[in-house]
Amino acid sequence: WDCQRILDHILERGAKLAVMTFGARGATARAKNTEVMVHSRPVKIVDTIGAGDAFMSGLLHGLLNSSLAQSLTTKGATLDQSELEFALTQATRCSELTVLTSGANPPRLEALNDSLRAQIS
Repeated sequence: WDCQRILDHILERGAKLAVMTFGARGATARAKNTEVMVHSRPVKIVDTIGAGDAFMSGLLHGLLNSSLAQSLTTKGATLDQSELEFALTQATRCSELTVLTSGANPPRLEALNDSLRAQIS
């Protein structure tokens, strides 16, 4: 199975959003009418424990703090591609920050926001 087939398989079974992570290579998210891919930044990995949980918490934060959550629950609605990309970026950034320290220590919201702001400047 390749990534595209797996995401298609998930969507064909009724999911409105399918996400796949690739560790240091980033992640991709696909919905019926849109797909985004974000790349991870190179970081010095100390410990990978908690990286997946941190990714999911960052993704949920991104979905719930945008129009995406509403779009996912509204029949026929399409997802905003730029919002989906930002949510996926937040998720990836949460994982990146988590692997920088030993143990399952996901970043606090302030650290996540600081990291995202630093990327923009």
